[in-house]
Amino acid sequence: MKRIEVLDVWRSLAILLMAAYHFLYDLYLFGVISYEQMSHPLAFSLRLGAVGSFMLISGMVVRFSKNSLCRGAIVFCCGMLVTLVMHFMGMAVQFGVLHNLGTMMILYSLFIRAGGRLPKGIWFPIVCAGIFVITYYINQNVFVETKLLVPFGLIYEEFYSADYYPLLPWGMLFAIGVWFGGKLDFWRERVPLLQRKIRPMYTFMGRHSLIIYLAHQPVLYGICWLIWER
Repeated sequence: MKRIEVLDVWRSLAILLMAAYHFLYDLYLFGVISYEQMSHPLAFSLRLGAVGSFMLISGMVVRFSKNSLCRGAIVFCCGMLVTLVMHFMGMAVQFGVLHNLGTMMILYSLFIRAGGRLPKGIWFPIVCAGIFVITYYINQNVFVETKLLVPFGLIYEEFYSADYYPLLPWGMLFAIGVWFGGKLDFWRERVPLLQRKIRPMYTFMGRHSLIIYLAHQPVLYGICWLIWER
């Protein structure tokens, strides 16, 4: 299947939203803005819009990957690299965006591409959305004593992570994306927007999203350091 360039534009927008959120977070770290400002609904909207977009788009296009298992392993290892770098910077990252996306790609490759099938009915994304809401609430209000359940959204009382997107609830958005991805062949023939050629300047970031994701936060942090700490 040919690349759907409008999805690259969407992913480029998601990267910009994520960069804006991380810049606000860096401003908070350097004391430029307060915790109350960092907790503003606008900041939450930037975060939710960016992460939700990454999850949905990755799910939609995963079945078009030549080797989703290898791709998932690479993304997960990049997540571990982020964890290592942030550890040396004095900040913890436990199961962030890349850990989630990499794991979901691997699970897709092992269970769906290997022969399993996702339900085709409209009830599937509705159920996934319901699971998202329920597990999001549990993630915010239920604590456990073990650290082993952190990837599944169950945290202990002393838990801290600068970037935390567990399989539940966030993996449900990936699953919804996979369901919609199964409809892309059908809709591409009927929706002109999905066939449209778009200028490379609007799709560049979407086509190179992993590299830009890894690079943007060190750059933003370095800029903040030069201005407020040098």
